Amino acid sequence: MKFPSYKNETQKLSEGFRLIAGCDEVGIAPIAGPVVAATVILDRNSVNGKRSKNKWWYRVRDSKTVNEKERNELLSFIKDHCVDFGVGIVSHETIDEINIYQASMLAMKKSVDSMKQKPDFIFLDGIHKIKNIDCDQKTVIGGDAKILSISAASIVAKVARDEILKQLHLQ
Repeated sequence: MKFPSYKNETQKLSEGFRLIAGCDEVGIAPIAGPVVAATVILDRNSVNGKRSKNKWWYRVRDSKTVNEKERNELLSFIKDHCVDFGVGIVSHETIDEINIYQASMLAMKKSVDSMKQKPDFIFLDGIHKIKNIDCDQKTVIGGDAKILSISAASIVAKVARDEILKQLHLQ
């Protein structure tokens, strides 16, 4: 199993960027429910040194490789060790109107727009940049397995979407 690192964020910090975020979405392939995206700015002071079992972020990785119980535990750690995070949700009705690609891009934009502290650089999982946001961006194929802030965003988005689906199930 591959574990992400913080080296890409560290590189951008050394280039003068201050608030480095990761962004990812979930819910593109499923046939039901919304698409949900999250953007996370990790607190650089809490992500120091190399990965080891005594680090809070030791188990943070792509949400597809994390079981539900562990995702919920990691969500708590992520919230405690981030500068800010945002979640964007686009309903199934909107997906049907604008298509899943446009809906996922809208969810990512909404996740950035919902943040109190705006990033000045965002790593995005995939190949598409977010339109109409005021910050530098870099797309990374498989970024949720490579870049720690994207992995954190993956977990935040997955937990949020799972909660929505649980509520829908109860209805």
